[in-house]
Amino acid sequence: MGWNTEADGDGDWYYEADTVSFDKDTTLYAQWFKYVVTVKFNSNGGKGLMAPQWVKKDEATALRPNLYKYDGHLFLEWNNKKDGTGEDHYPNKAEITTDEDIILYAQWVNDLVTMGDRIHWNEKDGKVYSLSQNLTIEGRAIVDGAVTLNLPEGITLTVTEGITVNEGNSLTIEGSGKLDIPGAPFGHAGIGGQDEKNCGRITIEGGKINAISGSNGAGIGGGRHRDGGIITINGGTIVAKSYYLGAGIGGGIEGGGGNIEIKGGDITATGGHSGGAGIGGGIEGAGGTVVISGGKVVANGTLRSAGIGGGGGDKGSGANITIRGGVVIATGGDPAYPDEEIPDGMGKGFENKEKGTLTLEGVTIEVSDDGNTWSPFEKDERHRYMRTKN
Repeated sequence: MGWNTEADGDGDWYYEADTVSFDKDTTLYAQWFKYVVTVKFNSNGGKGLMAPQWVKKDEATALRPNLYKYDGHLFLEWNNKKDGTGEDHYPNKAEITTDEDIILYAQWVNDLVTMGDRIHWNEKDGKVYSLSQNLTIEGRAIVDGAVTLNLPEGITLTVTEGITVNEGNSLTIEGSGKLDIPGAPFGHAGIGGQDEKNCGRITIEGGKINAISGSNGAGIGGGRHRDGGIITINGGTIVAKSYYLGAGIGGGIEGGGGNIEIKGGDITATGGHSGGAGIGGGIEGAGGTVVISGGKVVANGTLRSAGIGGGGGDKGSGANITIRGGVVIATGGDPAYPDEEIPDGMGKGFENKEKGTLTLEGVTIEVSDDGNTWSPFEKDERHRYMRTKN
């Protein structure tokens, strides 16, 4: 069936046609089984080499990881028919149970289409797009349709200029892998809207997300002059940051925060320099509606902006904030001048015309003048440092 670093087969496996390297002397033990059937892999248009896999007859066995590559395509699954219409569907590294020899054909989705200097991400028959290997997209992915992207554990997708979800469309990111957005261009969110275009719907189901915008856009949410859309985060580890003027999660410059719901997870959101809220509005942008339930959220505003709520400027307003359980630490940004009013930890930024609302369910809030000495929050108080406590 293959080679293993342990005689009983409990070590690392190596198969025919594998290319491997060792940094020390290694003994590989042949692994033999009497009752086996053969699984053959067909690239179905892809390139590369995968040797057959021998599996125990009628026993569940994990398939080898897909090694084929197909330029401009993502691997979807294995199927027992070339056109994908067979009854047997196997995601990458799924278990297979069979009592006879079988051929599995790689199924690909041609969802990455180059459009000038951008990459267009199409919906494909409602199927889930799943990566089987690390992938770097040089450019910006633009989402149309109802797109679901699965990032398995240990897999990283890097999109150098971020992902746009066009208004009226949606992107769902699931799995325990990592999505890395190192820095979007001017006016664009790391994940969400682009310059002068509203964001659609974004849902993040676990995993690890690192989203950094360029100037004027949110880390996750809206771009320049436009709304942050509908953002739902269900668990996972999320780091969202605007480089300049946008919110960490929410709106860009002169864009509203939209509707943001965070359910659990470990979230760190930092507004862009000179006017972005940690969660809520960018400079001159309203904070929108924010609902946080459980988990841990750290939100840091920057110059003249709230930790959670409004960005800097008189056109913005504080967010309508609801917090249910969990832990939230929100720090308002710095004032521009010593005699300026300090932005709220939760509420409004500098010169916001409206404070917004704050609703607590199952938590109390403690406040501090210096982030060290804490006291109970009193109605209508304004504090730069605020945290929830169960």
